[in-house]
Amino acid sequence: MNRSLASAAVLLSLGLGGLAAGGCALGAGSDQPASARAWVEGPVRWLVLPDEARRFRRLSSSAEVLHFIEEFWRRRDPDPEAPGNPVAQRFFERVQAADLLYAGEGKPGSLTDRGRTLILLGSPSVLRYTQRSAPTWEPGGDRVRQPSATEQLRVEVWGYVPADLPERLVARLEESGEEFPVEVTFVEEPRATVLVAGEELLEEAARAAVVEEG
Repeated sequence: MNRSLASAAVLLSLGLGGLAAGGCALGAGSDQPASARAWVEGPVRWLVLPDEARRFRRLSSSAEVLHFIEEFWRRRDPDPEAPGNPVAQRFFERVQAADLLYAGEGKPGSLTDRGRTLILLGSPSVLRYTQRSAPTWEPGGDRVRQPSATEQLRVEVWGYVPADLPERLVARLEESGEEFPVEVTFVEEPRATVLVAGEELLEEAARAAVVEEG
């Protein structure tokens, strides 16, 4: 597949075919194409680095957005001369899996904390569950909230060994002195399962996905 066809396929797979065709409508009251904002606010948000987000916000035309997206995936392509992009392919597959596995929190599964982790790190070698005691609260006098009882929260821990992770990420973790397995921890709350430990690991995974600095 040549580069232009590959770019079009990427956009179509994200529902941004209008960008590939140059026919994207502008959102009301903004110079940013509406579907472009939908792209950066979707699951790709987990890969977008802060400097890329700043550059993206300054784009105002479909042509600029298309070029940005092409460059975005090229920077994450381990072999730009070869057909396809394994990083992009893996990303799309994990987004689909996350949407199936973690639906039910009021948003697409790929936008949940566990969806983010699956997209960035893949499936863990180790999955374990524990319980954590936490106070429940009720209003007290003088606007002070007093603990009234405790409840048991379900804790979910994902553990990763080097074989689970991309080589670039493993190298960066070892260089920083991390010991394996590395873990990400979630707590199940009434409306969602939320990340409580592992934010730095996820941020490092997003940085490690970049092959070519730009």
